[in-house]
Amino acid sequence: ENQQPPSEEDFADDNIENTVLPPPDADRSTARSITQLTRHQDGNLSKDILYANSVVKSLNPASTAAHISGIGIKAIPAITHFSSLRSVNLSNNFIVHITPGFLPKGLHTLNLSRNKISTIEGLRELTRLRVLDLSYNRISRIGQGLSNCTPVKELYLAGNKISDVEGLHRLLKLTVLDLSFNKITTTKALGQLVANYNSLQALNLIGNPIQSNISDEQLRKAVCGLLPKLVYLNKESIKPQRAREMLTDSVAKAALGNSSRTPTRRALKKGGQGGSSSSSVHRSSASVAQKSRNRSKSQTKHH
Repeated sequence: ENQQPPSEEDFADDNIENTVLPPPDADRSTARSITQLTRHQDGNLSKDILYANSVVKSLNPASTAAHISGIGIKAIPAITHFSSLRSVNLSNNFIVHITPGFLPKGLHTLNLSRNKISTIEGLRELTRLRVLDLSYNRISRIGQGLSNCTPVKELYLAGNKISDVEGLHRLLKLTVLDLSFNKITTTKALGQLVANYNSLQALNLIGNPIQSNISDEQLRKAVCGLLPKLVYLNKESIKPQRAREMLTDSVAKAALGNSSRTPTRRALKKGGQGGSSSSSVHRSSASVAQKSRNRSKSQTKHH
């Protein structure tokens, strides 16, 4: 089953009117300062940077959310001046490099999924990030890229080239981690997740070679040994009772994926797609018992 990263609507933490493209009033002074910054940094202006800067001209300085997705830019536009921004969506572009200093430091949510990014060191200064989507890029290692992003609660890294889970030991608030469709082959590669034992509640490893190397039960035991508070593994509930308590929780929504938003309650009634089905059995037994009592009452009245 293909794990989908969050959609654009997940990254609008504010109302739709806060979306910034395209307001009529362009902030030309900001665009000029960005051009100067880029010229100073790169020596010359490529067409990609010019195009990115033209996008910046249409941004509203007072907005809290920016959707700059699917427009083919190859460079992150310098939008650090837009200090009101809390959510930025740069997905579905051709971005190769995360340039330090180009994104607002107050960001809470950043979507860079479906680009061509291989290194993430440029994210280190985003110390207020809570949700980060880097799915479907070319990342092979996390390294020190997230070392200062300590508030991150949800991290999406699906569809990359990660073989060893490292660099997350400082993310002590991390509750959702999506590592589906990477290059993880052994449980040893997951060892450093023990640092997140007190926070991690949902882990997705679907589509990794490890699934071919050990059984689902062996994987479950190994992961639960590292992460005693885990509720969801590979989009399935491993603690049905706790999962039912989290029905409206953002962790449940993230763990089960976008496609499961509507049927979440129904899925969890079944024990979380593969968890214990004792609750459904109990309900069936209760139903049979009730029918039996009704039949007995009917026969008594007859006599």
